[in-house]
Amino acid sequence: QAAAAAAKLKREEKKAARLAAAEQVDAPPPPEPEPELAAAGEVQCQFKGKGKWQSVWLSLEPGAEQLTFKSGGAEGTVLRTAGVEGCKVSSPKTPRKGHENSLRIDLKDGVKDSKGVKKYIIDVGSQEDLARWKSALGDADAESAAQKAAEEEQVQQRRAEEEAKA
Repeated sequence: QAAAAAAKLKREEKKAARLAAAEQVDAPPPPEPEPELAAAGEVQCQFKGKGKWQSVWLSLEPGAEQLTFKSGGAEGTVLRTAGVEGCKVSSPKTPRKGHENSLRIDLKDGVKDSKGVKKYIIDVGSQEDLARWKSALGDADAESAAQKAAEEEQVQQRRAEEEAKA
């Protein structure tokens, strides 16, 4: 009798394990975490590097190499987007009075944002934010340079392989 009871218990344990495994398969996957932003925040911007300062929410996602300008905060309406691969980040050529924590972004030659602009002066508000934005934008530029170097290396390798076959 003890052996029969032990066998029955073992069958019930196996059945429970199969049911638990089936439930795990049917369970919805855990939600995707929100993408971490390389840099984001409320900034003042001069489009084309001149004119009236506009308050916008600016964000840069890591690896995306794209700036997104929004009105009305983080959840606001997208005003424009700009590919920052190969962009040049510097200090404004002419200091702006009252906008000491500004940086200048020049998009790569031949590249314009979704509204046809290729230069911005952006006041990020503080020295800490200035350093963070310069680092984030510099990383986007460094990533694109590293990617270009890797692609060039692959081209050189293919050429060497083709020459070796010939």
